Amino acid sequence: MENNAQSGTATSNPEKTINPNTLSVKDILSANINKQTNSHLITIEVALRRRPGMTGLPGLDPAERIYWLGAALDIRTKGNLKGIVGELEKTFMPSIVGHSHNAPEFKAKVEEYWSSFGVKVPHDEEFLKPHKRGVPIKIQVNVTGSLLKNRIDKVSSIETKMEIINEALVTLNTNTNSNFASLLDESISDFLLLNFALKHSRVANNFEDIGKSPKIEFYIYEKSNAIKAADKDIKNKTKAMALYQSLTGDDRKIDAVLILFKESPGDYDDEMEKLIKIFELYNLSSQNLNNFISFVQDESWETKYLINLAVIKGKLSNPVNTTAYYYNQTMIGRTLEDAVLELTSDKENMKAIKNTLLKEVGLV
Repeated sequence: MENNAQSGTATSNPEKTINPNTLSVKDILSANINKQTNSHLITIEVALRRRPGMTGLPGLDPAERIYWLGAALDIRTKGNLKGIVGELEKTFMPSIVGHSHNAPEFKAKVEEYWSSFGVKVPHDEEFLKPHKRGVPIKIQVNVTGSLLKNRIDKVSSIETKMEIINEALVTLNTNTNSNFASLLDESISDFLLLNFALKHSRVANNFEDIGKSPKIEFYIYEKSNAIKAADKDIKNKTKAMALYQSLTGDDRKIDAVLILFKESPGDYDDEMEKLIKIFELYNLSSQNLNNFISFVQDESWETKYLINLAVIKGKLSNPVNTTAYYYNQTMIGRTLEDAVLELTSDKENMKAIKNTLLKEVGLV
């Protein structure tokens, strides 16, 4: 296929009248809509990097520890986690395992491959560019038509980019009698690694998601998303500082924030000591930062303070692995927001519960 995107040759089927923003991926991967036959080279450069602060496993060198992303169980299939399945597996795995997808031993060979699949993730070398640290991943793929290229380019999520590319790799374009996308041979190993990492429970799909689970040990770095995240972080820290300064002199709200972070206000001697602790807490992680901002500017913060304090003192229950709140045997909300609405409603029984809680936790 001639790569007209690189040669500058004009396409014979312009798509000027089609608004790509109104089309689904299924539409874009339709030969009736995407009639262009010109090819565009798309390059995806990311890096699999360690979560900051991870200790890793002891290695032979005392100065270095081992960080390994390897085989995992797929809880849905009860087999090994696979980077690619279905038509993608039939397309790419035969050349990897040396057997046709119709061969009797193909399935077992694929399982064997993923059971030993893994990569060592080195520490970040500061002198390297961010996308070259850890394990650099580079994928190059030719896609047919500007509709498809533009859709992939505009998507910010690396997970969604790969979902579109994966679908294009196994979808036939009858205009060209080939699939809508073709992977460059030198990209296959990185293609498998990235798809595997995106499915792995120990990998966050971006830096912002690191705090979503204590199991996460690695994350996928992507430059444009990292820049957006850094900009958002700067804005959030500026907002947090303004909210932090507004706490001065508001003893009740200061205590409410400490309770939000599961800290006991009674452990601190004065307001300054409490404020210093709050500053430390909200700067620990982006999740803490977001929780702090959300709580302090929430008009319902006093009711949430009551609920949080009542849970700590055992006056309300919030059973493990649930989001519900109970007063004795009475559910006051399936979520924290529901509980706030109930306790601020005009229902007489909820008014009575709220007044009782205020007394029991010492807020009146």
